[in-house]
Amino acid sequence: MNDNLDFSDLRINCNRIIKIFARNADCISDKELERIETLLQKSVLKDLTPKEEERLEELQNKRDESGHHIVNRSAQKYLWFIYLQRKFGILPRILTGYEVNPYAPNGTRKEPHVISLIENVSGIKIFRNKVRQKNDYLHGIIDAFDNEIPAESISIHEIKTTSDRIRFNFRRRYPLDKQKFLQAQGYLAISGKDNAIIHYCLLDYPDTVIVEQKELHYKRYVHINRSSNGFSEYWEKQERALVHGTIPEKDRIFSCSIDRNEEAIEKIYKKVVDCRMWLNELVEFMENTKNINIVEPNKIRF
Repeated sequence: MNDNLDFSDLRINCNRIIKIFARNADCISDKELERIETLLQKSVLKDLTPKEEERLEELQNKRDESGHHIVNRSAQKYLWFIYLQRKFGILPRILTGYEVNPYAPNGTRKEPHVISLIENVSGIKIFRNKVRQKNDYLHGIIDAFDNEIPAESISIHEIKTTSDRIRFNFRRRYPLDKQKFLQAQGYLAISGKDNAIIHYCLLDYPDTVIVEQKELHYKRYVHINRSSNGFSEYWEKQERALVHGTIPEKDRIFSCSIDRNEEAIEKIYKKVVDCRMWLNELVEFMENTKNINIVEPNKIRF
C-alpha cells in the first residue's frame, strides 16, 4: 500500500485527455460561467429583464452546487482508478473474451509495414519513437518524428491503423474528432512542436483473424453447399479481400494536419489542475472518514 497520496503534481496521459473532458449536464460549463459574468456586468449598467434574472439565478444555483472547479462524473471514474491504483497497486482486470478487436492490426508486428507505407506514399521519412515525454501537466509517447533527433523534427506524427474499409473511409471523410484533436494538442504541448500529422492507414487483417475467418467460412460453405467442392476458389477471393488486394497503396493511407492551439492547451492544463484538486479532496475524505455512518455530502435534487 502506497502512503504517497499527494496528487498536486499529477500528470495525465495524452491518450486519456478525452476522459477528463467528459461533460455532465448537472455540472456547469465554462460557457455558462461566462454567461453569469455577462449578466452580472449588465446588471450594473441597467436592470435585467425578468427572464434574465431567472436565468442568472438558475446558473448561480447550478454553479454553487457544482463548484467552480468541475470534475464531471464521467471523469471521476477515471480519477478513482488513478487513486486506487496508487494506493493499493494494480487493479484487477476482468476479461470477457471479447477484448480482441478484429479491425485493429497487430501493433508492433505491423510497425515496419506502416512506416514503409507512409514513406512510400507521402514521401516523408519518419522515425519511430519509444521515449516517453512529459511537462508539468501531461505525459505520453509520441508515435514518430521526421528526424532522428526529436528536437530537430518539424512535426510530430501519430499513426492510426484499421483493417476495416468502411471505418477507414469514414475517417477519411471525417478525419478529426474531439478525442484525436485533444490528444494531438497534448502531444504538441509535451513536445513543444507547432504541428502534428495524423496518418491513417488501411492494413491487412491480422493473420490470426484470417485463419479464424477461413475456418468460419469453411463451416458455412459446407453447410450451404453440402460439400467442400469449390471452397479453395471461393476462399481465394475472400482472402484477397481480407488483405485488400485490389486497393493500391496510395488509397490505403491519408494524413490530417493539426496546428498547435494554445487556447486548447490551456484548457487541458486547467482540467488537469481541476483533477489534482479533486483527487486531493478525495484523499482528504477517504483518509479521514470512518467506514460507518457515512453522511452523504452531496445535495440530492428531486
